[in-house]
Amino acid sequence: MFVSVEKNFIFVHVAKTGGQALKRALRPYAVKKASGQWRRLLSHLPVAEDVDIQFGPHASVRWAKLKLPRPFFEGAFKFGLVRNPYDLAVSRYAFVRGQGNHHRHKDAQKQSFADFLRQERRRALWRPRDQSSMLCDFDGKLLVDQVYRFEQMEEAFADIITRLDLDESPELTRKNASKRGAYQEYYTPVERKLVEQIWKRDLEKFEYEF
Repeated sequence: MFVSVEKNFIFVHVAKTGGQALKRALRPYAVKKASGQWRRLLSHLPVAEDVDIQFGPHASVRWAKLKLPRPFFEGAFKFGLVRNPYDLAVSRYAFVRGQGNHHRHKDAQKQSFADFLRQERRRALWRPRDQSSMLCDFDGKLLVDQVYRFEQMEEAFADIITRLDLDESPELTRKNASKRGAYQEYYTPVERKLVEQIWKRDLEKFEYEF
């Protein structure tokens, strides 16, 4: 997550939605995070802080609402990117298998795509894996002002540049892009059903189809 007082925005970075390219453009305007072990500890507690909170890279907008000063949160332009869940699931699978330093890399080498999704489903029982959990409140209401789509990234970046009056347009280089074929090639009815269980809210709220 990036927070900027200068440009008055809160960027909620949903993993594997192309956010790395955007963060390169937003970083010069982001508030410098507070240092120190005390602030690091405080950042994990449900108490309000100032705008220099040590947010994690993929903090949710719900957490931002809780932690940031209310006047700033309410007045800032809040936005994030989403991606077709069928494509997102394949991207996560390929990313974990391709990153040797990922904590799930070793296990993923032995997993089929279906096995990987079953593990995602189990993990979702204690921590939601969908994009809606990053961008909505507990009742499913969007807490961001704008949801952009990975599939329309050029248009999204152009709009962000205009809205925030940034000096330069971000380059559309996908830093963590995983190497793979078309996502449709990974699916049988089994995998499709698993994705529809894990990302049910996303498919409905953002109107994605296979």
